[in-house]
Amino acid sequence: MSHWETTTSARAMAIVYEQHYKTVGPFSGTAHITFLLDRTDDRSLRHRLLFLLRALMKDLANVEAYVLVGACVLAVNLLTVVHEASERTAIPLQSNLIAAMAFMEPLKEWMYIDKDDAGEIVTPTPGVKRIFSSPCCLPHIAQAILSGEPSIVEAAAALLKAIPKAMIRLYSTSAFYFALAYPGSNLLSIGQLFAVTHVHQGFHGGEEAAVSASLPSAKRSVLGGLLPESLLYVLKCSGPAAFAAAMVSYS
Repeated sequence: MSHWETTTSARAMAIVYEQHYKTVGPFSGTAHITFLLDRTDDRSLRHRLLFLLRALMKDLANVEAYVLVGACVLAVNLLTVVHEASERTAIPLQSNLIAAMAFMEPLKEWMYIDKDDAGEIVTPTPGVKRIFSSPCCLPHIAQAILSGEPSIVEAAAALLKAIPKAMIRLYSTSAFYFALAYPGSNLLSIGQLFAVTHVHQGFHGGEEAAVSASLPSAKRSVLGGLLPESLLYVLKCSGPAAFAAAMVSYS
């Protein structure tokens, strides 16, 4: 099949699957499409394959096939090229492949039993989130905020918020600095990320020190030396939406 035919076929398949995925069901070639994406150096084909994979993510079996071939790391590696994009848009996209995958993995429960306990339900961290919280992925997701692209900033902030294992060491990726350097006004997702992470960082030498109630907010928060204490108070007492509005007014 020629390059033009491959590109055209990928586009057509994406359109058809997007509209009829329930009827078509799982796609057996998900791993192959991922392999093509990894090997191609053609920009137009890469975009078509990404659109096709985004459509394929509507079926959970395709998501599992994608994860099994190690494509989560590939997706993050592709995310890094956003810094080289020559075209920018201020229109947020409706979905993002990486963010979509982070939420589509089914929740699993393990039963933990020992001699002192009859049974306790333990929920392990989903595999995709473990991959995204690894050193080879987490810094790149944080750096995506530096792209300045509104939809990517929102998706990166939402994805970081969804990775519980990354919470205490998020400060080491400079994500807070990157987020505060973002010049856009769509700051709700950033406010939501800050709300669940800013006082749970291990920069004091441990989680216990970071969340100690005996410390003032400015000392407990990783944002203490970066923002006025009044903004931290807004974040704590009024929530992410009020904080985002206050940030826009403050800037």
